Amino acid sequence: MVNMDDPQDVAAHFYATMLGYTISTEPPPPDSNLAKIQEMVRRCEAGDITEQERDDAVGRLMRAEMERIPPEARNF
Repeated sequence: MVNMDDPQDVAAHFYATMLGYTISTEPPPPDSNLAKIQEMVRRCEAGDITEQERDDAVGRLMRAEMERIPPEARNF
């Protein structure tokens, strides 16, 4: 539910809608890149991996996600 008293919440929901996404409070699907990023953060906070390893893994996931966007849509 959108908190209409929070401009940041309203903006996030607006832009998500414009981009065809849905903001959810449910956990992401386990095979999604978001779940993988959350796992890297959890492992780093637990001391299982270094910050550099976390950053490298997150960077790889983000680059892989960017590859899914058609080149003509990458105007940012």
